Amino acid sequence: FYRLACGAPVPRNKLEEDLSWWGGLIRSGIGRERALSSTASDWVLVYTDAAGSARAGVVLLDGSSAFWYSFYLGATVPFLLHRKTQINAYELLAVLHSLLEFGDILSGRRVAWLVDNSTALWTARQGSSCASDLAGVAHALWALILELNIDAYFFWVPSKLNLADAPSRGAAPVLGDEVPSRVSVEDLI
Repeated sequence: FYRLACGAPVPRNKLEEDLSWWGGLIRSGIGRERALSSTASDWVLVYTDAAGSARAGVVLLDGSSAFWYSFYLGATVPFLLHRKTQINAYELLAVLHSLLEFGDILSGRRVAWLVDNSTALWTARQGSSCASDLAGVAHALWALILELNIDAYFFWVPSKLNLADAPSRGAAPVLGDEVPSRVSVEDLI
């Protein structure tokens, strides 16, 4: 539907595929319940960033601890379309990667992702994109958010305030303990 709204042509089989995906999500019965009040300890902050070199970084702050890791997406990610602005896809994949990596910590929590790339930010917020590969990443992201019962929020942060900027360039951030990444590129989609 988003592709239609973008004015992009949508082949009939793509429209049927999208309708089937939404129907499956609705039939899955995944629901969410939230209390009306919350405390600061309910919140988790996740900073994500990617660099043009296909290295990405994540910093997680959950009030009592801080963790970070960096990872390399590879020279080419097989399911991504070729584009000049591949950084947009890398930034969105960093968000998905953080969710797969820290799903056990994020489950049932309020999570604010802080992202410095506007394309990745809006794609994550909307849950779709005119670009079919980015739409697939956004769909996987939101399916996992629903499955883990996460109350998700996405905010823009200036690059110089993004704690994940250093890990995306292979350096340690100003705080946190490094943890090894267990998620591979093949796990992303």
